[in-house]
Amino acid sequence: MPRVIQSDPPPPMSVEIAARVFGSSLRLALLRHYRGTASSQADAAVALDLTQSVVSKNTAVLVDAGVVVADPPGRWKGTPGKYIVDEERLRHLMAVTMIYSLNGNQIKGFDKDLRQAAEALSKEGW
Repeated sequence: MPRVIQSDPPPPMSVEIAARVFGSSLRLALLRHYRGTASSQADAAVALDLTQSVVSKNTAVLVDAGVVVADPPGRWKGTPGKYIVDEERLRHLMAVTMIYSLNGNQIKGFDKDLRQAAEALSKEGW
């Protein structure tokens, strides 16, 4: 079971962030990769047969969205060693996407509907 790592507060939830994260098959592949095992960007590039540059740019988007976090920190200050998925953040972003897709409501934070949707995703094994 992947671990949840607490770090700096993630950016607020929004449909725009969800679209950026989920709107690319490459980013979805990176999410699957980082969710399966803590991995460096170099390892992800090899596993997914991508260039280091492509992995770096798209990992940065996932980190900025708060769904991928460094674990553990790298040898040099500010340089992550490996990346993993923040499971709770991912479920909440999926919930934002579901709620907006189904009824058009924009969610900007952790409100009651978002918590309930994220809990439902968690109970269903997401």
